[in-house]
Amino acid sequence: IFVVPYFIPSNEELSKSVGVTYRKYRATANQYFSISTGFGFSPEINRFGFDSAYQPIVGLKSQKFDVSNTFKIKNNRNYIGAGLSVVHQESIFDLGKYFWITSFFLSATVGY
Repeated sequence: IFVVPYFIPSNEELSKSVGVTYRKYRATANQYFSISTGFGFSPEINRFGFDSAYQPIVGLKSQKFDVSNTFKIKNNRNYIGAGLSVVHQESIFDLGKYFWITSFFLSATVGY
């Protein structure tokens, strides 16, 4: 298990986020199951202040969850990875409203 905090300065304010990852290793360092999660706050200039409660800088929120698995194929030199990622992110166009982003990924490592 490892935790990684991020603090990124910008012209508006300081972006803050944290990620937590758990990995379960198998026979080699290239074979593992991984779960990670994270959340963050990012200050953004509100260029879309259409309402009476206009704020020049808003703190957008986001959360993420990933799960992946990497395993060997045929011999100990070739690996395949697959995973799923889900992000829940606040919209700057409509503060307080969130949207979902999902992605599926594949990876391959070929040894020779």
